[in-house]
Amino acid sequence: MNFTEIFLHLGIGKTGTKFLQYDFFPFLKNTIYIHRWRIEKTIGFLKSIQNVGKKILYSGEYDIELDKIITLLSKELPYAGIILVFRRQDEWILSQYKRFVKNGYHISFQDFFNLKDGFYYKPKDLFFYPKIEKIINYMKKGAIFLNYESLRKRPKDFLKKISDYIGTDWFNMIRYKERHKSYSEKQLKFSYVASRFIKYTPSENTLRRILFILPIRYSLLYIGKFMPEIPYNIFPTEKELLEIRNYYRDDWEKCLSVFSI
Repeated sequence: MNFTEIFLHLGIGKTGTKFLQYDFFPFLKNTIYIHRWRIEKTIGFLKSIQNVGKKILYSGEYDIELDKIITLLSKELPYAGIILVFRRQDEWILSQYKRFVKNGYHISFQDFFNLKDGFYYKPKDLFFYPKIEKIINYMKKGAIFLNYESLRKRPKDFLKKISDYIGTDWFNMIRYKERHKSYSEKQLKFSYVASRFIKYTPSENTLRRILFILPIRYSLLYIGKFMPEIPYNIFPTEKELLEIRNYYRDDWEKCLSVFSI
């Protein structure tokens, strides 16, 4: 039997995941930290180890696959502790859309997501509380659920909640700053227009990504700082964002009731 305590951070995009993965988790004391592994490889490894005298923490990033991942973990690693950070739906979907535009996708927000359908995200994908319930019901060790807003406003308290849940502390080497630079809507609109003519969406080909995609992406964002602003809006209006917020209000209120911070 494996007596090693296992913790799984199921990172959701645009909720501080990269900050946790690179600037916090590596500095936890008495903890073996794993990330950038496929979940299937991770499960096989975690099921095979014996007591190593340390905690083990895995971190991956999942969005629309989260339900499937929770189901898999409930069968394969039911005694693992879960760490999940959520962000209010209207803010989260806007941030996700900006990420897609930055990465070269030429898609309108209404096609990317709307309350009836969406090319990438569906309305059901933004109901977060059912995912929380599923973890509570099927993961035997329980979980810690956190609000991204607390990471922004009270980072030390936020990180202490995680370290206390794991049962450890961290080395005092944390950089309290965002991992990914935020780009202005003016820059992103320029990239959006350029992506109609230049294909630079993410690629699995490492050489293509390094030599072609990344230089184009960041060159366009830089040039966009100095170009005249595109005269039309590609982002959701305040009214549209309020509609999204209201649509998920009850779900978010339930989430707030279980957040540790």
